[in-house]
Amino acid sequence: MAAQSPPAVGVPAANPGQSFAPYPTQQSAAPQVPYPGTLPPAAPLAYQGVVPAQAAVYPPPVAAAPEQVYPPPTAYPQPTYPPPVAVPAPVYQPPPAYVAPQQGTADANVCIPYSPRWVFGAEALWLERTDDRDVLLGNTVMNNGGPPFIVNQLTSGDELFPMETGIKLSLGYRMNDRNAIEVIYWGLQHWSVSREIQGDPIGESVLAFSPWTQTDTLIGGFDTTLGYTYSSQVNNAEVNERFAGTGGLTWSIAGLWGIRYLQVSDRFNLHGTDTATADFENIDVKTTNSLLGPQVGVEFVRDWGKFQLNTELKAGLFGNLASENYSNLNSSGALFGSPAGFVPVSASHSGTTAAGVFEFNLIARYQISQHFWIRGAWNDYWIAGLALGPRQLGHFNTDGAISLDGPSIGLEAAW
Repeated sequence: MAAQSPPAVGVPAANPGQSFAPYPTQQSAAPQVPYPGTLPPAAPLAYQGVVPAQAAVYPPPVAAAPEQVYPPPTAYPQPTYPPPVAVPAPVYQPPPAYVAPQQGTADANVCIPYSPRWVFGAEALWLERTDDRDVLLGNTVMNNGGPPFIVNQLTSGDELFPMETGIKLSLGYRMNDRNAIEVIYWGLQHWSVSREIQGDPIGESVLAFSPWTQTDTLIGGFDTTLGYTYSSQVNNAEVNERFAGTGGLTWSIAGLWGIRYLQVSDRFNLHGTDTATADFENIDVKTTNSLLGPQVGVEFVRDWGKFQLNTELKAGLFGNLASENYSNLNSSGALFGSPAGFVPVSASHSGTTAAGVFEFNLIARYQISQHFWIRGAWNDYWIAGLALGPRQLGHFNTDGAISLDGPSIGLEAAW
């Protein structure tokens, strides 16, 4: 049996579960360690091949900064306070009994704006009167033996009466926050106009004739003049209740109803004269219209603080007690019996008819103090169903209509 060789160095044993440390080989000889005392000891790191680090070099220490010296604090004077005042303990006082504010006053408990109870206004009122249609009163014609040629014409006139000054007064009383009573008067205008057309008293080449006179027909025409004078007067009185409607911060709409009395009176004179015969004729007419009845209205107000703009409309249906007096007794035919054949006439008529009134006012108001306002307005009135002076020539007539329009300005006081 051959002898077994020893296992190779570094080869594991046959038993795999057992490990062996490797044997040193010839190539890896053990390090030569000198004997103690033969060489100086080396640093431990030299055995591991590491060069020892150089010792750290630190800069020299910096000298500490000198300690800062602060000045001593400033001494301030201490305030001196007065000793506390002794306050007595509060004593409960019951609130005063509530008293309702009077109308038109402000109260600290409730927010009620100032509202006047009485309002008075006075204005100067200028009105121009216009009749709805003319009445033909006569003509002047050529007297040359040929066909009559009209030279001039006389009519009662349209827009006869220019502006005349009157007055407008108003008084209002506020009963509560929603209702007020007012009384209004306006009138005193006295209109008067006259007009004539001329004939030829010397050569009698031009003569005047009227369809309403007798003398010109009896003598062959007036050779001097044919003319008229016309005067009129109006008075208005009304009582209204105004009641609040609706509105916003700067506008409101209110209504009214009431009763109105309106009087319109006319005096009309148609006259003709003849120089050659000394004859003359006068026809005098007097009419009176008394209107009475209810009316309703609406008012729109736009407010800019101290400035207000009001638009007001009123309308009513009235009964008119109308009357007229007609006379030609102030004529040569009635006074002296010349010319012959003249028929004197003196008559009067009356009757009750329906009449209507429509009113429009545009009013501007500016407050100059707590109690005073400046008030200016443009006023229009239309009145129908009247007995007017020129309309009575020939028969009693109540179908006349007039319009009155013009400005007014004045003051309004409220308290």
